[in-house]
Amino acid sequence: RIKIERVSVMIGTATAVTPTSVVVANKTFEFSPKLLVLDSKNNLVQSSQLASGQVLEVRATLTANSSQASKIKIYSASVTTGITGETSSVPVEFSLEQNYPNPFNPETTIRFTIQETGAGAVPVRLSIFNVLGQEVRTLMVGTAIPARYSIKWDGTNQNGQVLPSSMYIYQLRVGEQVVSRRMVMMK
Repeated sequence: RIKIERVSVMIGTATAVTPTSVVVANKTFEFSPKLLVLDSKNNLVQSSQLASGQVLEVRATLTANSSQASKIKIYSASVTTGITGETSSVPVEFSLEQNYPNPFNPETTIRFTIQETGAGAVPVRLSIFNVLGQEVRTLMVGTAIPARYSIKWDGTNQNGQVLPSSMYIYQLRVGEQVVSRRMVMMK
């Protein structure tokens, strides 16, 4: 028998932590009974070391009713969330790939890479805009370390409502630099 599970990996800043869950990028992840929590050096640590403001990578199994976190890696112990605040004077190099698939239905993947330049963690915001220029969804807000990121968008707005078929703009802001690309959702 084959069991198919839907797995998600999310990297972002923790905005809330409870004894049984963590919120990253406006998504709540319940802790699975077999949760592994690793520090930045891949040492096993207790879930009690999780805190708001940390940059986390959460691996979770998605079900109809919840997201069960099975592995959480702590990338930094303390960060400044949001885009405002101090930015590094070291130039940040990054690339934003074309989403795939494009056109898409019902979901697409957006990939970007932040290169190692000595800047360390940098402020990042990945947003989706409609053709009128209105922000319809924020997929990632916080700080990010140099790495390759892959974020799925399910075609919904901030309230979880499915958006209509249309062209959308996705915009990546890293520090003070901004790059945008177009994508098409077709139903």
